[in-house]
Amino acid sequence: MPALQSADGIDQALSPLFETLISGSASGIAPKEGGFNIEGLATDGKSLLIGLRSPVANGKAWILRLANPAAIVADVDEKPQITVKAQVDLGDGRGIRAMTESDDGWIIVGGPINDPPPSFGLFQCDKGPTAKSIDFTFAGGTRPEGIASQDSNVLMVSDDGSVLRNGVECKSESPANQYFRATSVPENQLVVTD
Repeated sequence: MPALQSADGIDQALSPLFETLISGSASGIAPKEGGFNIEGLATDGKSLLIGLRSPVANGKAWILRLANPAAIVADVDEKPQITVKAQVDLGDGRGIRAMTESDDGWIIVGGPINDPPPSFGLFQCDKGPTAKSIDFTFAGGTRPEGIASQDSNVLMVSDDGSVLRNGVECKSESPANQYFRATSVPENQLVVTD
């Protein structure tokens, strides 16, 4: 956590959050209430990009850049080199729920930092970085939690654990009756609207 706290571009808006994480205080902020929550991972070809579901600061979601992922896996004494890659406005106070590299930057699933109500959006983030809305409607009740580029398609996976089937949440069903949904969309059909 000290490497993250001292990262270039981390401002005072996040300092109290880091203090509660470092102290291990039981009164720390829960992830779904604005506490520290990583949900997006992607690459820029050399580095690991880390998308935060929360916190959202000044209406913007954070993308952090870990410059030396291979080195810290190979050597436990290697210090992480973390900087702020971007702060992006995904509208409605959304954080990053998933992200994947695309030809023009990254495709990001933006969603609420807490659970209800679902308010998801799909965004193209160029390497500038500027986030632009993609004209895409998620199927009713979809809670996108994963995204990946496959050839010229984008695969989105929904967490359906809280979806009711016959009055029972999916996650409470027997393993044989649990399910998730996945949607594959040709990347050239994802049209930027702004």
